Amino acid sequence: MTDESRIVLTSRQAQRERPARSWKSFFIRWTVIVGALAAAHGAIYVLLHPDLAIDQVVVTGAKYVNSADVAALADKVLIGRYALILPKNSFFLLDAKSLTHEIIKSFPRIREIAVRKEFADTLHIRISERIFWGMLCLTATRDDTTGIMLSPALLPEATTTDATVPHRAASVESEWVPPKEIAGCAFIDETAFAYAPAPTAEGNLIRKIYTDEVNVGIGVRDMDSRLMDDVHAIAQNFEKHGQRRIARFYILADLPREIRVALAGGPILYLNRHDDYESLARYFDTVVLKEIKNRLRDVAYIDLRFGNKIFYKLRGGK
Repeated sequence: MTDESRIVLTSRQAQRERPARSWKSFFIRWTVIVGALAAAHGAIYVLLHPDLAIDQVVVTGAKYVNSADVAALADKVLIGRYALILPKNSFFLLDAKSLTHEIIKSFPRIREIAVRKEFADTLHIRISERIFWGMLCLTATRDDTTGIMLSPALLPEATTTDATVPHRAASVESEWVPPKEIAGCAFIDETAFAYAPAPTAEGNLIRKIYTDEVNVGIGVRDMDSRLMDDVHAIAQNFEKHGQRRIARFYILADLPREIRVALAGGPILYLNRHDDYESLARYFDTVVLKEIKNRLRDVAYIDLRFGNKIFYKLRGGK
């Protein structure tokens, strides 16, 4: 026998088993295929069944946002089909993440959304709104005529180093003038997130931040978080100690290391950014007001940038 020739001996039993095994394998394969088709058909039937589709949207938690508008947007988002077959409003195919994104994008006043499905056709949307804090106003492009800074804030030489006595500015200097030209304003929450356009109204009723360092756009937060921390700390400490209301904050590129604060019906405070505002507010109440007493409305500005050396100037250069 050569290497090229082989003799294969097959028993009669093996010959009888081979057709049986082939038939069994064929039967199993087709059973699996039919079962898969049946399961797919059943799944599609369930997904397409009208009784298992979201047809009721319940919105809760809204105070300023119109609940009906939120529900209408949800209905609009759920219109259509996936791959031209499967409905988007199917109870089992609801894309809660995409729905949440669309609602928050369309309603910037909404901070958070919780979506919950109730079998078999109800969608519950609970919203949490942003809390009004004040207004953020963008100052217009400046030139020499806008009066942002008529001249640098010159500091007179102190005649004494006594830390308990505020020093009245002795020299006649051009006073810093707040910006007058406003490009636009927005209502903001406590994080400086702009959620709605606001009128450029004057007055002290609503707290305002005037700035040219950020873009004021609805639905965005562009303010440096450290600066907003400064704003909160200033308001908390100066309003707490003296029961005064802060009307305006000025955060301007011309004053890169400072924040200027206007008291309602009172002077403008010159402050450093990222300072110890609690100590400054306490010192302001215990020392400065003893010197100025009831003349606070006659003061043009109070300079608190130099620790325990404080300068102030009366209106009209008095």
